[in-house]
Amino acid sequence: MQSEEQQQWLTLHLLYGGRRSLWRALLASFASPAAILEAGPEQWRAAGINPSNQRRQASATIQKQALALYQQLQRLEAELLPLTAPGYPCLLAQIPDPPPLLYVRGNADYLRRPSLAIVGSRKPGSAGLRAAAEFSTAAVRQDLGVVSGLALGVDARAHQSALDSDGITIAVMATGVDYCYPRRHQAMASEIIRRGVLVSEALPGSKPLPSRFPQRNRIISGLSLGVLVVEAAQRSGSLITARVALEQNREVFALPQSVYYGGGAGCNSLLRDGATLVTCADDIFVELGMLLQAQQALQQDVKVELPSELLAVYAMVGFEPVSADALADLLGIGTPTMLAALMELQLRGMVRVEAGQFMRT
Repeated sequence: MQSEEQQQWLTLHLLYGGRRSLWRALLASFASPAAILEAGPEQWRAAGINPSNQRRQASATIQKQALALYQQLQRLEAELLPLTAPGYPCLLAQIPDPPPLLYVRGNADYLRRPSLAIVGSRKPGSAGLRAAAEFSTAAVRQDLGVVSGLALGVDARAHQSALDSDGITIAVMATGVDYCYPRRHQAMASEIIRRGVLVSEALPGSKPLPSRFPQRNRIISGLSLGVLVVEAAQRSGSLITARVALEQNREVFALPQSVYYGGGAGCNSLLRDGATLVTCADDIFVELGMLLQAQQALQQDVKVELPSELLAVYAMVGFEPVSADALADLLGIGTPTMLAALMELQLRGMVRVEAGQFMRT
């Protein structure tokens, strides 16, 4: 992406911030950030967008701030990834409110690999820490990335175990990608940049405001095939992640907890409400089997013939953009199954995704 285009995206972020419904309308109606910035009220109205939402784009102050942010991203060796970019993670693009812009430090390609989110208490017991480590290690052995939120407790143990197992881990931040929170995880964050990826929808320099954490959680689940809740109290951020995951048609897994342990009551509530009970890693891998088998074959460079179910999906994907939900309805299958098939086709280079819509390459 050229410097000018990056500064245009940053200008739009400064102008419209986290107004995701407005972003979706703008990205659906205009072909580029330049087109959005150059459009007048009549063009907004013609696109069905209320021009009263439009702000003055020519402000010298805004342009100066955008240039400073661009220079900061360059110093950080960070990547700006718009929703419309071919490299935007296809699973995340399919959630109801995908981030219009992602800021990435590390290898952005890792955002597109099949991954498992592992979340839980910031103050887990020893059993919770052991489970986070063991399930993270098992995920790495299945060529899954491990996604979490860089928080204390379960998150940190999941990240560190993935790194210790020479695996890929993705840390989704509620701050800017230049601001590590909590501060004690700075060394871990630096290691993740080298061997994994840090990602945030917040502008560089953003501090850890309370409102940003629930928004961060939807990205954790959105990047993942499923979410494992290791340990969670009845009211916790991990339960927010799990419930958002269900809304996103993701698989939710939970470890059963003693009825006498209040710190695990949230897991038992999830199980009561229909989450998959997990006692070993294979319980997860059986549920995620189709995509895991495809990923293993691709990682090992095994040439396999296209299975009949993938042929059926590929036959329905044309050269015009179409959503995963629409394809699922046409074939009469669930959206999670359709997303798994589309991801495999994307990994094979047969399908690409733009702004959450799929088409043939």
